[in-house]
Amino acid sequence: MIRKLERYDRISDVERQPPGQAVVRQWAVAEGEDLVREGDRPTESLLLITGFAARYNVLQNGKRQITALHVPGHFVDLHSFLIKKMDHAVMGIVPCTVGIVPHEALCAVMETQPHLTRLLGLHIAVDAVIHRQ
Repeated sequence: MIRKLERYDRISDVERQPPGQAVVRQWAVAEGEDLVREGDRPTESLLLITGFAARYNVLQNGKRQITALHVPGHFVDLHSFLIKKMDHAVMGIVPCTVGIVPHEALCAVMETQPHLTRLLGLHIAVDAVIHRQ
């Protein structure tokens, strides 16, 4: 995640710590298992540690439309911190491990790290642009 944010701006040593330190536990996800479902109202965001995941929507004909692929280091649903209700799902396309980051921990980062907060906001905005395409 830090490498992804560094594409936008320089990140200090202090700012490098919060996202990883905010992981409270890990979850092993099976291939094909949903990490997040459409309609969910998450209270935590998921950081992909190992494996690959796909964001998808279910079309009217019942087929899945994959709208994003996630690799280790990506938050697969960081925007759930702001949007609250998921309008898509995310599934493991191979066995995955995700780190669970409570939204309260993200609030703490936002209160103490304004520059990192702006970068995370930019990440969410860029992700939304890609998703809309």
